Amino acid sequence: LAPAREKLYYGDTVVLACPNYGTNSDPDTLPADPLPVPSPLVEWQFNYTDAWTGYLPAGATVQDGVLTITNLGDIHDGEYTCQATNVYYTNYAFKVVQVEMAPSTV
Repeated sequence: LAPAREKLYYGDTVVLACPNYGTNSDPDTLPADPLPVPSPLVEWQFNYTDAWTGYLPAGATVQDGVLTITNLGDIHDGEYTCQATNVYYTNYAFKVVQVEMAPSTV
């Protein structure tokens, strides 16, 4: 998860990685719940409910299973779910993103 602080501010870029299913642990991923090999297909969705649509808001892209959201704003507030699927299992993990105003400097 980047940036390496708990609060996210308007205009930030955030990077989210799904758990490293089937690989060594990486401290920058969400908590791991390893899937056996073969390596899974990793997809992301914003505010997942009943049907998996893969919807992401503007400014959010996925490359190699890593979600990057640029220029954070109100449209990015919500829960991001990653779905990791291989021939044996489907696992989910999520991260809540809350965008705040940056502290003012005097």
